[in-house]
Amino acid sequence: MHVDSGGTNFWLYLLSGKKEWRFFDPWDKINLYGVPTSAHFKMDAFRPDYDKFPLYARATQYHGKLICCL
Repeated sequence: MHVDSGGTNFWLYLLSGKKEWRFFDPWDKINLYGVPTSAHFKMDAFRPDYDKFPLYARATQYHGKLICCL
């Protein structure tokens, strides 16, 4: 996981396969175990370890999936 520190817009292009996103509210940053002085996080949102990162259960998560086949 990471934070777009530039706050910029971006394009995402998918020709085939699938792409999955997990978004979190900025207020939940404390529950996501951020790495100090970095835009990354210690935990994996796709394979969460609730024993190691118990606050993650409190984070509000938004989930999206795009499936494309040409």
